[in-house]
Amino acid sequence: MRTILATLCGLLLSGAALAADLPAPPSPMVDPHAGPFNPKGPAVDRFALGAFQHGFGKDKLQVIAKSLGVGSVRELGGAYYQYLCYDLPERRERVWLATFDEMGEGGVDAVTVKSLTSGDAPAGTCPALPAKFQPVVISGKVRLGVTRADLVALYGKPGLETGGWLVFGGGGEGWRTSITVRLQNDKVVFLYAENTSTD
Repeated sequence: MRTILATLCGLLLSGAALAADLPAPPSPMVDPHAGPFNPKGPAVDRFALGAFQHGFGKDKLQVIAKSLGVGSVRELGGAYYQYLCYDLPERRERVWLATFDEMGEGGVDAVTVKSLTSGDAPAGTCPALPAKFQPVVISGKVRLGVTRADLVALYGKPGLETGGWLVFGGGGEGWRTSITVRLQNDKVVFLYAENTSTD
């Protein structure tokens, strides 16, 4: 069910302007559920904000915001999609932490990180993430700036590769994980990591 919600949220977010006071998480331009899912694929089980580790599906947005000392949870399309948004001004990056929980009370299901471009809302639009909570790293290994070779060494051949986008999918009974990236000059400039239940 939560995978269905994740897909529906992605379709919603791929639209034009959205009525939100902070930038909503951007949707990848490819389906993060595309391609074969490899049981030995990416173990998207945790993410780090600096030295501070958080678990997918475990740590709630409200708790994370309180621990960071900045930011507040926003809703998009009702309580089914909630998110936190932070800027990393010196790195020219923006990060979103999101949950697809049907009651709006679940842990983080997805993390999106992207390099800011001229088409984005300017740095400072979202609250600044304190330096001690930087960088943002997925499962101890994946972050903006890694290369295709780095990802292939970690996860093998991507399940989907098209137009600079790569999707690495994994999963098992009742759950799915994926890491979706966009490359520019062979470096990751957009990163979407997801860990959702298929129940």
